[in-house]
Amino acid sequence: TLNTATVDIWMNPGSTVTSSDITFYSDAAGAPGAAINTQAAVVPTSQTVIGSNFGFDISELVFDITPEMLA
Repeated sequence: TLNTATVDIWMNPGSTVTSSDITFYSDAAGAPGAAINTQAAVVPTSQTVIGSNFGFDISELVFDITPEMLA
């Protein structure tokens, strides 16, 4: 079973994301701590331009990721 991660990314107009490395970090009092694991070259299952600002497109990307065991 896969989980999904949805992120909003600011990009140059007309650009698309072909893949992304997704890294999980430990919790360091509410800030990112040490890297726990990285899933490399995850291809987005969808990406939609949801707005624009300051000359950039704002795209919502959805990634299917392998579940991680988090403390």
